[in-house]
Amino acid sequence: MTPEEIEARFAGTGLGRKRLSEVCEMVGLDVRTGQERLASVGIEAAPDDGIRDLADANGKRPIDLLVIILNGSQ
Repeated sequence: MTPEEIEARFAGTGLGRKRLSEVCEMVGLDVRTGQERLASVGIEAAPDDGIRDLADANGKRPIDLLVIILNGSQ
């Protein structure tokens, strides 16, 4: 999925209120894979970390993290 497709599909879904584990479950991805993809761009994340907290701490938007989780660092 392109970043634009991801944003269109997940906008308004409350992404920022979810934990990493919930986001990975929502998109059908193992949480470990999600953590590894975030780590590949320098973001260390635990399954219970909030997506908005992770995004804010790394100068990104929650949707940006979802793009990384789904597509890897590219």
